[in-house]
Amino acid sequence: MTELSTLRYTGATSPPVRLEHVVALETIGESGQSLEELRWMAWQESKQTVSVAASSSSFAAAPPPPAPPAEWTAAVRASHAAAAEFTTDPRLLLQSVVAPALPPPAAAAARRAAGDVRSLEELAAGAVGRLVHAHAPATLRGACTNPGDSSPACQMLKDLDALVAGQVLSEWWPWWVARGANCRALMQLAFVPTPATSRLAASLTSLDLSRCAWSMTDASVELLASAKLSALRKLSLASCPHLSDPAVASLLGSLTSGLEELSLANVFFGVETLTQLAVAPHVASLKVLNLSHRLSEPLAQRGQLMPATSQALCALLGSVTALRVLDLDGVPFDASAISALIDSPSVSRLISLTVARNVLVPPQFWLALVPHLVSIRYLDVRRTLMTDEAILLLLQSRPELEVFKISRALHWAGTLHVIQHVPSLLALYFDATVVHLALHNQADVRMRAELDELLATAQDAEDQFMMQQEFKTYHKLFSRYLNEAGSTIKWDKIQPPADDLVIPFEELAAEARLPPKELLSKLAVLKLNGGLGTTMGCVGPKSAIEVRAGQTFLDLTVRQIQHLNTTHGVSVPLVLMNSFNTHEDTLRIVRKYEGIEGVNILTFNQSRMPRIFKESLTPVPQTADDPDRTHWYPPGHGDVYASLERSGILDALRSMGKEIVFISNVDNLGATVSLPILDKMVSSDGDIEFIMEVTDKTKADVKGGTIITYEGRSKLLEIAQVPSDKVEEFKSIKKFKIFNTNSLWCSLPAIKRLVNDNALNMDIIVNNKSLSDGSSVIQLEQACGAAMEYFRGAIGVNVPRSRFLPVKKTSDLLLVQSNLYDLVSGSLILSPLRIGGPPVIKLGAEFSKMAGYQSRILSTPDLLELDHLTISGDVILGSDITLRGTVIIVASHGEHIDVPSGAVFENKIVTGSLRILDH
Repeated sequence: MTELSTLRYTGATSPPVRLEHVVALETIGESGQSLEELRWMAWQESKQTVSVAASSSSFAAAPPPPAPPAEWTAAVRASHAAAAEFTTDPRLLLQSVVAPALPPPAAAAARRAAGDVRSLEELAAGAVGRLVHAHAPATLRGACTNPGDSSPACQMLKDLDALVAGQVLSEWWPWWVARGANCRALMQLAFVPTPATSRLAASLTSLDLSRCAWSMTDASVELLASAKLSALRKLSLASCPHLSDPAVASLLGSLTSGLEELSLANVFFGVETLTQLAVAPHVASLKVLNLSHRLSEPLAQRGQLMPATSQALCALLGSVTALRVLDLDGVPFDASAISALIDSPSVSRLISLTVARNVLVPPQFWLALVPHLVSIRYLDVRRTLMTDEAILLLLQSRPELEVFKISRALHWAGTLHVIQHVPSLLALYFDATVVHLALHNQADVRMRAELDELLATAQDAEDQFMMQQEFKTYHKLFSRYLNEAGSTIKWDKIQPPADDLVIPFEELAAEARLPPKELLSKLAVLKLNGGLGTTMGCVGPKSAIEVRAGQTFLDLTVRQIQHLNTTHGVSVPLVLMNSFNTHEDTLRIVRKYEGIEGVNILTFNQSRMPRIFKESLTPVPQTADDPDRTHWYPPGHGDVYASLERSGILDALRSMGKEIVFISNVDNLGATVSLPILDKMVSSDGDIEFIMEVTDKTKADVKGGTIITYEGRSKLLEIAQVPSDKVEEFKSIKKFKIFNTNSLWCSLPAIKRLVNDNALNMDIIVNNKSLSDGSSVIQLEQACGAAMEYFRGAIGVNVPRSRFLPVKKTSDLLLVQSNLYDLVSGSLILSPLRIGGPPVIKLGAEFSKMAGYQSRILSTPDLLELDHLTISGDVILGSDITLRGTVIIVASHGEHIDVPSGAVFENKIVTGSLRILDH
C-alpha cells in the first residue's frame, strides 16, 4: 500500500505533489471542512505554502476557508446550465463540466485523461475519478440537489461517487484504521446505501475497528448493523470504550452466520451482549472469541458477580462448538462457568485459553478442568487459585504445551517446587518451550527482601558491613540463576582449543630466560583452604590431615614456601583462602609457623552464603548469626576473586610489588611454584593475564573440565554443562584429551579490574543438598577456572602429570604415603626407581574413612613395582608388605582376610577367607 502523501501547493501554476495518492473523503475533519475546501485555500493563496496532513488533528487546526471568488462561482453555474446536454459518456463529463470547475492544475489533468476514459468504472478506478469525486461535492452538485433530479449528468455523478467510495474504502480502509483516522466519517462514507457500498459491505470479510476506539459511538455501530455484512468472518471492536451494551448486542444480532473471529476486548459489553451472542446464528462457527474485560462494569458490581452475568456466560460457553481460542482475561466468572466450559464441545478443541485475573473459581474446579484440555498449547492462569496439583497434572500430561503463564499464582512457591521436582520437565520447561515464568521475578524480589531482613539481624557493625558486600554478590548470583535456568551449551558450537591456546610445558622450560629472583619477587602463592576433611571421615580443615611422615598438607605447603624464599632470597607470601568452616581452626594452626624465617602467611575468609530451600527459593537461615553451619555454605572456589579483593588482601599484595598470584588446591601436592610458567607470564608484559595448567586425561579423569573454543572465545567446559546425551562423548579421552588441574596463574591487576567492573559472570553450578531434617536445599557455586574467558590473552599449559597429585580419597593418600614418592623440601617427587607413572589404586568402602584406613593398613606397603591394586571387604594388611604387578584382594560378605606381615604378592588374586596368626 502506497503511503498517503501530504498535498502541497506552492503556487497557482504548480501541480500537486503525488496527486494520485490523495484520498479525498468529505467532512473527514472535526471542523467540518472538506478536502476540496482545503485544496481551494491552497490554490488561491499562491504566495503561501499550505500543507494538509492526513489526520483529524491537522484538519481541526485549519482556519475557516474563504468564500470562493465570484468568477469561479459563475463558471460553475454555467457548467450546470449545460448539464441537460450531457450524455452518459464520461468524457463529456470531464471535458465540459468537471474541468472548468477545477483549479487550473487539476483541470489540465482532467482534460488530458478525458480522451482515455472508456467507462465510468474505469474513471472511478483512476486518480482523475477520485479528483472529480473530491471536487464535485461543493461545485458540481448544485444542479443535482433536488432528490428528483434524474439528469444523465447527475446520475452519472452519483454513480461515480458510489464507485469511488467503494474503491476508496476497499483500498484505503486498512491504512486509515491503522493510523487512527476518524472512523465515524469513514463509516458514514462507507455504509451510505448506494449500489457500490452495498456491494462492498456484502464482500467485506474482515473488519478491525480497534484503532478507531475514541471515534466509535453507538451511531457508528448502528451504521454497521444496518449494512448487510453477510461475508464478514473477522470482527474486532477491541478497546472501543464508548459503545454501550445494547449497541454491541444489536450489532452481533444483525450479523448472519459465518463469523469466525470476534474480539470485544475492553468493551463495555454486558449481560445483553453475552445473551445475544449465545443465541446468534454465527455462534456455532466461532473459532476465536476474545472477551478479555479489564473494566469493572457492567459484568460485576462492587467486586461481586451478578447472577445474570454467570447465567449468560454459561449459556454462551455451552453454545460454542468450534472454539479454538478463548480469552476471558479479567472476566468475572465463577465455578458454574468452568463447569459449562467442561461440558462444552469446544473444550477438547481449545488450543489457547486465557482465564487470568479471576479468584472466584475454587481451586478444585481448576483440577477438574485440566483433563479436558487435551489440545491446549497456550494457557494463562495468572492471578488465579490454580493449585500445585492442577499445575503438576497439566505439566505431566501436556508435554506439547508451548506457553504457560502462571505468574502471581496463589501458590507460587509450591509451583516452583512442582517445576523443579520433575526432572523430565526441566528441559521441556526451559528449552523446548517459551515459558513466561514471572515467578522468577517474584522470587528475585522476595530474595532481596529476605536478605535485607537477614542483614538487619546482624549485631556487629563490621560483620554487617561484610555481610552486606557478600549478599550483594549473592543476590547478583541468584538473579543470574533465575534468568539462566535451563540454558545449555550449544554442543555444535564447541570447537577444540586453537593451536596456540594450549602450549606444551616443555616449550616453556626451553624458553625461560628471566632470573628466578626477579620472577619470584612478583609472585604470591594462594591455596584454596576452604574444604573440610569430611569425605575422608575427618573433623576440621582438610589441610590438617597428616599426609606424610606426620606432616599435614599445610605443613608441606609451608615447607615449600620456606625453601623457595630462603633458596632465592625472596619473600613470596603464602595466602590462605579459608571458609567459615575452616577459618578459626586454620588461624590456630598457623600460629605454629610464627617466627619461622622465610614464612609470611596471610589469611582471609571467603564469602558465607545462605543455602536456599529448593521448594520456595527462600534462605534457610533466619538470622545473620544463625549458629547452624549447615544453613550456610561457601560458594565454591570461584569466589576467590571477589573475596580476595573485598578482604583487602589483593591491595596489600600489590603494595608489596606482587603482580601475579598462583592459585591451587591445598590438597594438590603436585601444585608447586613453576619458574617456566611464571616466566611465560611475566615476559608477556601483561599480554597474558591468565594461565590454566592442564594435563593429559586418563580414564580416571573423565569427569574433569576441559578447555574449548566456544563462539570464538576460550572457555572451560565442565561436565555439569554438558547435555545428557553428550556426556559419554565428553568423557572420551580421544576427543577431549586434556583436563583442568585447577592450578591457575592470574594477574592481580586484571583481577582488580574485572571485580570492580562486575565482569566475572562465570557459569553457575547448582549443588543439591539435604539438611538433617530431610529438607532439600540448593547452593549456587562457581569454579575459579571458569573465569578464563574473561581474562585477556588467557592460555593453557599442558603440564606433566607430576604437577597434578591431588588427595581426594584414601586411595590417593596411600599413593603419596608410599615409597613411590620422595619428600624433598615439602615437595613430593616421583622416585627415580619407579618405572612409568603412578599405579591405579582402588580401595573399598571399608577403607574410605581415615579410621578404617588406619586400622586396616598397619604400615604403608612397598608399591614401587605395583601396577594395579584393588582391595575390598574385610581385609587387613600387616607390616612390611610388598605388592607388585596386579594385586586384587577381595573378601566377600562374611569373610575376612588377614595379609600377614612381610608378605610379598606379585600378580595375585586373593579371595575367600585367610587368617594367619603368629605362633
